[in-house]
Amino acid sequence: MSHSFSIKTKLVNSKEYLFDELRKKWILSTPEEEVRQQFWKYLHFEKKYPVSLMAIEKTIIINGLNKRFDLLIYDRNGNPNIIVETNVIGTCNLLNMGVKYNVERFYHVSTDEVYGDLDLNGEPFLETTPYDPKSPYSASKAASDHFVRAYGNTYSLDYVISNCSNNYGPNQYPEKLIPKVIDCILNKKSIPVYGKGDNIRDWLYVEDHAKAIDIIFHRGNPGETYNVGGDCEKTNIDLI
Repeated sequence: MSHSFSIKTKLVNSKEYLFDELRKKWILSTPEEEVRQQFWKYLHFEKKYPVSLMAIEKTIIINGLNKRFDLLIYDRNGNPNIIVETNVIGTCNLLNMGVKYNVERFYHVSTDEVYGDLDLNGEPFLETTPYDPKSPYSASKAASDHFVRAYGNTYSLDYVISNCSNNYGPNQYPEKLIPKVIDCILNKKSIPVYGKGDNIRDWLYVEDHAKAIDIIFHRGNPGETYNVGGDCEKTNIDLI
């Protein structure tokens, strides 16, 4: 973070609130949230989508790992090079900082897309299912999974990995399938369908995913991978 960025704040009943640029709403100001907002503004201003070592280290130094500050990067850019830089190089940068600061546990949240495509009449994905990514995004996530395991083996880094299915819930990014369909219906617009709409997805409510993350983080075995799904497999056209 080579720049200092202004954050919108206001006082309500003697309490300071700041404007969350990502969620577009006012939230109670805390040191952790101030760092988070500075980081997002840094990414937006510098166009540095990869998680840079400088930004990570600045976050760690300001906030302290003992406070369990979460650093989440979600890249909506469809450029394969930027996806690789974010998911692969970014993960390696996080891993390097984890090793440097001797974190107690490194939690890597991944996707079930690393396993390939679901078969409606087939078996669900298992933790032992061979990787078979079908897109640049899923390939980059598969690579990041392998890097986490490699760092665990090479540097004795305590880690856990979870591979989740498609999330849905409040405040989801508007380009995602469910909020996009709802928006189209509310605004009387045609609903976009990819291909024939026969892509199969398992749907997981975001609060259920959050509960699973909490359990895995605190009770998961070191070096283990856990699949997290909603047991709700549907084709896109059936969902629509």
